[in-house]
Amino acid sequence: MNIACISRRLFCTRCSLRKLSPSFSTSSRFLFAIFYPKSLTDLHRLNNAGRLKRITHLFLFRNLSKSAKREPAKVRNVRWKDLRDIFALAYPCRRRIYTGLLFLVVGNAIGLVLPRIIFMFIDINNNHENEGNMRENKSDDKNMYFMLAAKYLRIHYMVLFSLFCIVAVSYGIRHYCMHTAGQFVINNLRQTVFKSVIHQDMNFFSRNKVGEIVSRLSTDALIVGQSVSSNLTVGARAFMSFFGSAVIMVYTSPELSKVVTCLTAAIVTSGYCFGNLQRKYTLQMQEAVAASNEVATEKFSNIITVRTLVSELKECETYKKKIHQLWLVSRREGRAAGCMIALHEIAILASLYTIVYYGGQLMNIGTLTYGDLLAFIWYASLCALSLPGMVNFYTELMKGLGASTRLFELRNRIPEVPVRGGLLKKNIIDGIIFKNVSFGYPNRPLLFTDISFYIPAGKTTALVGPSGSGKSTIANLILRLFDPNSGHILIDNVDLKSIDPSFWRQQIGTVAQVFFNTAE
Repeated sequence: MNIACISRRLFCTRCSLRKLSPSFSTSSRFLFAIFYPKSLTDLHRLNNAGRLKRITHLFLFRNLSKSAKREPAKVRNVRWKDLRDIFALAYPCRRRIYTGLLFLVVGNAIGLVLPRIIFMFIDINNNHENEGNMRENKSDDKNMYFMLAAKYLRIHYMVLFSLFCIVAVSYGIRHYCMHTAGQFVINNLRQTVFKSVIHQDMNFFSRNKVGEIVSRLSTDALIVGQSVSSNLTVGARAFMSFFGSAVIMVYTSPELSKVVTCLTAAIVTSGYCFGNLQRKYTLQMQEAVAASNEVATEKFSNIITVRTLVSELKECETYKKKIHQLWLVSRREGRAAGCMIALHEIAILASLYTIVYYGGQLMNIGTLTYGDLLAFIWYASLCALSLPGMVNFYTELMKGLGASTRLFELRNRIPEVPVRGGLLKKNIIDGIIFKNVSFGYPNRPLLFTDISFYIPAGKTTALVGPSGSGKSTIANLILRLFDPNSGHILIDNVDLKSIDPSFWRQQIGTVAQVFFNTAE
């Protein structure tokens, strides 16, 4: 009889489903609508029409898993504050980074000078007396020190081998220092962001999905850490090699240097433009990865619902669409990178042809030697190899800035409900008072409005009601996991907001309905 009354009260003649009780939550009302049809004939009719499955998908996948759509991060111009914030991550391990940069300078300096000295061996072996006269007329003995060093190293080859060992050891120490510093930065950033996230209020987790947060901790932190560690040493080496080689090229042959300088401008300009595009594409890439992780996390977390509705193929298509967005961004990024690489190759080949052709003309008139030409080609090649490194340093830095946007938002966010701070309330003498309290979860209608009741101290009080009526929500409000939208919760006539939340929760014993995997 009671069941019949409930069925009649919930029944809607318009849609052949039960009327929705205002005290029930969305999920509870929907389950009543499904599992309390007026008759088996009604249920069969709904199934045949396909309406039941459509409504089920609508509620369970759009209503129950509904969350706020956050505004995507916008690409803005790089500010000094952005660079300062990202390089501040490396400050705790600055000594290790300085040590790596010091050994980089030592190894790179020796590695730049040695080839110029070694190429002098050719001029020493090629008619030493005539070459010496030519150099006296050409450059006022400015190559005299290189010539003396070449003669010395040609005899004392063990000194030359020792210099090679110094370069190799310097690069090895540099790699160790920067690699460990990078991992330290990544770990420190992950710990900082995790600490900030774990102290956030419940509204934060209602607006941000777990899959996105995990993506920030795993992928974005790795990109940001590498951009200020290993990428820093790669960029420093590229800059030193480029400018050091350029100085030696000008010293060796100013005429050839003027021709090559015009071609390098195209490479530098294209690298700067691609760096700005890379920052934009990186931000879009991280958004696409986070979106795909959100879908995977949501569907795996609700695998029972997915399996019950036999919607595996539908969810595969949903995930495929998210992955396709990732592919579109990657394609645009690859197109821009391909154009930049093509421009680099054209400039490098044109420079090499110009050096060989014009250098041969200078050799014919006696202003350039074989050793000078080979040395110039060597340093021109080193400059050409350094240019992509410089461009890559800039693009990786922009990539790190793009990835750091969300991480810094998570790190710097202040919780709406503080973790600590306030009065230390140990015992309840009078009781708990709910005074005109209204509350609704983020982006959902109010669960209850203007309720007031009193829970006396020293007595056992039970909250009784249908599923979804707000029993667990009231317990969460007492724990201050959420703050009410309006009204006050008083503990012995003291507002709950003025009590230290962490200390207050330690005084309350709770037993959760569902345990997670860290429980022993």
